[in-house]
Amino acid sequence: MLILLAVACSDPEFGPTLEALTAYDQGRVALGEGHAVVAAEHFRRAAASDPASATLPGWVAHALALSGDEAGAGNVLDTALT
Repeated sequence: MLILLAVACSDPEFGPTLEALTAYDQGRVALGEGHAVVAAEHFRRAAASDPASATLPGWVAHALALSGDEAGAGNVLDTALT
């Protein structure tokens, strides 16, 4: 399954999808290791690669909140909802 995804994502049309998935995965790893600030940056990169995603800003906000930046988390959510 991953091979098919990698092949599909090598197509320039799907390149942003691969970038978003890679950044999201890196964010989840960083979050699991307790590096919320680093995770937020990975999730931001994922969200920038896939601006149509309604889920990725939530991950950015979650990581920011875990890092103690509740105002930043709120700003991300406000922006995503407007």
